[in-house]
Amino acid sequence: MFTNVIGQNNMISLIKNDLSKKRLASSMIFYGNSNIGKLTTALELVRVMNCNFKGDSFCECSNCVKIKSLSFSGLLFLSRRSFYYYILEYINSYKRDKNEKYVERIKYYITLSLLPLQDFLIEGVVYTPDKKIISELSEYFYENIISKQQFTSVDLDTILKKIAPLESIYKTPNVPINTIRAMLDWTYIKQPNVNRAVIIDGIEYFEESSQNILLKRLEESGENLYFILITGNITKIYNTIKSRCRLYFFKNLNREDLRELLKRNFNENDSYSSMKDFFNRSNKLSKMNIYDDVVNIINHVFLKDYSLISLIDLITKLSDRNKIRNIFEEIITIFENELLERERQSNDAPEIKALRKISYSDLESILNLMKITFDKFEKFNLNSVLTLEGIFYPIKSMVENNEI
Repeated sequence: MFTNVIGQNNMISLIKNDLSKKRLASSMIFYGNSNIGKLTTALELVRVMNCNFKGDSFCECSNCVKIKSLSFSGLLFLSRRSFYYYILEYINSYKRDKNEKYVERIKYYITLSLLPLQDFLIEGVVYTPDKKIISELSEYFYENIISKQQFTSVDLDTILKKIAPLESIYKTPNVPINTIRAMLDWTYIKQPNVNRAVIIDGIEYFEESSQNILLKRLEESGENLYFILITGNITKIYNTIKSRCRLYFFKNLNREDLRELLKRNFNENDSYSSMKDFFNRSNKLSKMNIYDDVVNIINHVFLKDYSLISLIDLITKLSDRNKIRNIFEEIITIFENELLERERQSNDAPEIKALRKISYSDLESILNLMKITFDKFEKFNLNSVLTLEGIFYPIKSMVENNEI
């Protein structure tokens, strides 16, 4: 069991120990950085809990087969995460090696993408046109892709074209409250002899009302019902929720573990510093591919060489919400690094020279403002261009008036 999880030996030992002593908590939090095995472990734990035998990784009992194919009626998965780049990389591996195992992984991640979009979970959540798109895509994938044992080049191209629209339907990263309520209704359905599990991916994005609703259900604790909450930022989860959960910390993968993971899953021999970097190599919106835009915006805001008019022209040309989100996140990271360098009294050259002209207190105030604005941008689906305008135009005016 758990042989598909790499680099988390200590955490797996804890989980196995809880299982063997029959003291597995009904509510758990898996926390740590992204792409290090939290979701893989959660899904494997559901399989082990429901295996008709001893949880062996190669077990083919009815429950194990259903869970491995994500068709198990006792599993509910809530997430707004995109698995597009997982699918893309498995397609690249299949094109290169023609190994049938990649066909299964492609189908697996397509199914994982569709699980949070079941009709009862999105009722009253997405607009009718989007709901129609979801219905048509689901029907296509289940009828034309999931049933296949091998793919043609046309199939592979079609998969990528059809999976991409799902990403645009997710307007915000938080799971809507109506979906939370539908999930709660599901938890009260009785299923004898089944250990039912709700996996919630990205719990840190839950709004206050959603966390309160979830907290009440965690306090009730149904029979043979388990909650596995996954987060990349445990500090954003209510202490009252954390106090009712068993916490499992997942460490970052070292270079050796990462190489093994990439080789085993994608037959990839190149070296990467993280799984995020591996996926980002094909992502036009990754840090490496938006960095020039980030530097350009910062220079336009903080250097007098650029006018307010040129900044307006630069920002109004941006239209992709995901790109703006990534730009926003990267600017925040650069500001945090600049403040850290000053605290260390480093003599290294600044990452972006324009920032060194700003006082520590002004830089700290702007960073706090950006974090608050970004949080609202994510939670309330604010207009992306207007959000950038609202924060950077006033700062530009202050720079021009020597107020910063």
